[in-house]
Amino acid sequence: MFKKFLYGCAIAALTTACSEDFDDWASPQSNPQEEMQTFAYAGDIEMANDNIVIADAADVIPLFTYSLDLPTGYEFDSISVDVVDGESTTQYALPVTSENGTVSTTKDELAAIVEGIYGKRPVAREVIGVATVYVYSSAAHTKRMRAVQDITFTVTPEAPVISEAYYIIGTPQGWNNSAEGAIAMRLGHSGSDVYEDPVFTLTFAAPVDAEGNRVDNWFSLLAGNDVEAFVAGDWDVLIGNTEKNGSEALSGKLQSRKDFGGDNNFLTSASDGALYYTVSFNMMDLTYTITPISFADYFYEIGNESGRSTSHALYGPDNNGSYQGYYYLNGEFKFKPHEGDWDGDYEYDGEGRIADNGGSNCPDPGAGFYQIDVNLAEGTYALTKVESITVVGNFNGWNQADQTTHMTYNVEGGYWEATLNLDSDGFKFAMNDDWSVSWGGANGDAAAYDNLSQNGGKDLNIPAEGAGTYNIKLYLAYEGGNKVVLTKQ
Repeated sequence: MFKKFLYGCAIAALTTACSEDFDDWASPQSNPQEEMQTFAYAGDIEMANDNIVIADAADVIPLFTYSLDLPTGYEFDSISVDVVDGESTTQYALPVTSENGTVSTTKDELAAIVEGIYGKRPVAREVIGVATVYVYSSAAHTKRMRAVQDITFTVTPEAPVISEAYYIIGTPQGWNNSAEGAIAMRLGHSGSDVYEDPVFTLTFAAPVDAEGNRVDNWFSLLAGNDVEAFVAGDWDVLIGNTEKNGSEALSGKLQSRKDFGGDNNFLTSASDGALYYTVSFNMMDLTYTITPISFADYFYEIGNESGRSTSHALYGPDNNGSYQGYYYLNGEFKFKPHEGDWDGDYEYDGEGRIADNGGSNCPDPGAGFYQIDVNLAEGTYALTKVESITVVGNFNGWNQADQTTHMTYNVEGGYWEATLNLDSDGFKFAMNDDWSVSWGGANGDAAAYDNLSQNGGKDLNIPAEGAGTYNIKLYLAYEGGNKVVLTKQ
């Protein structure tokens, strides 16, 4: 599992022919130009090693050896090597040294070029190198000559094998190694190449017993590549820490059970009081972090709609990481856990996903009023555009799709507005011509104008002023922060 596939470089094939290009160098002006000379490049370039594995060698890597059969009066000067990106034919100079008939480079130089072309995935890559041999004549009119040969490198980047998916195995899923249990708790990922983004995360509830009491949380990690072996009964494929079984360290290094030589599960204690845990695994660095979480009541949106000056509260009454709010958006935005500062803010992490990753803002959804839902336990967010708010009640036969009683959103004032004749008790506010989301009086109160609820809100009565024409301003924000202001005309 954790064996590293390190840079191995071998020259797999060499061309036998060479070109005979010549670069003229400055001649003394008092002497006539000497004709360019040609010579048969009779030298050989041969592999220095069939399979050079950098993990087993020094940082200096011998690439090939050479011997030259030069014409009289010419001496060896230097050798250069360029790596060619086959797709774009771009050349990258590979720094090399030439000494005693051997050309060498370094692990870092080779890694930088190959990773730049192909990425970090530990797959054998065949890349073309162009070896250029420079010689010179010390005659009165010095000329520098070069002969070129292609060489083929087979290079495997240095990286652990990273699966496309990882799963939590342990107390939270009952140590279940059935086919369903093994993949029950999949970690989240951005969806990009796992060698460019090797970080996998998951937030899950602290485990409880049958009576609902918190219990210690023991768990390990399972790679998607090893699910079949795990289901077949091979528990050694699980991944834990490098310390000991039951280590309560909240960060550290990863190691497979097979390499550790026994159980090496992670442990978080029920005594820490956390309601949730966020686990994060960097499978390139083979490191982990565990963050105990007790979700706060509020989470905040902030963005271009306010010039990044106003934090809009989303409410999560169950402290389970699920938050909701209603706000006008216009441009990019992000989320943050604190109203008054930017500490621990959440950025865009791929379509419908957010994370504290220091990345870019969430993209502009288009100007409009939105229902905003965030699930921190899953690292997701969702926007539902509010196309309409209908004032609906006895006065219009409870027609939730009555376009004549649609309200208009006032961007500057931050409210939905309508002026209507209310002639009897019993009215509410319906979203998007549907009853799935509607607002009435909280706590069964038909006069709770300053506390509207979308959770079974009570049909509202008209104010004490009685029937008549009212200017209606509806302010929507979050559960517990919604209100309506009724002004008789």
